[in-house]
Amino acid sequence: RTPWNPATQTSENATLNLDATTFPLDRRFYVDFTHDSTITSVLASLGLPDFDERLEVPEAGRPLDAKRHFVTSKVVPFAARFVVEVWDCAEGVEWVRFKLNDAVVPLGQYSECEKRKDGLCSKDALLKALQGRNDHGWWDKCRV
Repeated sequence: RTPWNPATQTSENATLNLDATTFPLDRRFYVDFTHDSTITSVLASLGLPDFDERLEVPEAGRPLDAKRHFVTSKVVPFAARFVVEVWDCAEGVEWVRFKLNDAVVPLGQYSECEKRKDGLCSKDALLKALQGRNDHGWWDKCRV
């Protein structure tokens, strides 16, 4: 329910996103389509600790580490889906949950979010966890 802000969202289409007809803010459901592999960039930008691990090229004949969380074939299989749910509950708290290919991504992995079986995190706590994410980009090197 917040208008598009070109200062923090640099790669979207300003012509469409600044027009209330093509980018309405009063809907209950939004959908965005992209390539499956873009999901890996989204996960990286979210800084989810469970996916923050060094990925090494396996040596010939050596099996992959079975404990690693990031397995490309599971994260971005054909028709991969990443869903962000925002729950507006009766007690006045908004909750957020991430789902990756129908599996809940536990947001309790962020220190600002409590560990819950349902994977939910209050919207305020999640925004605090994500605060400063745009500071990690090299925006000055990307602009033309």
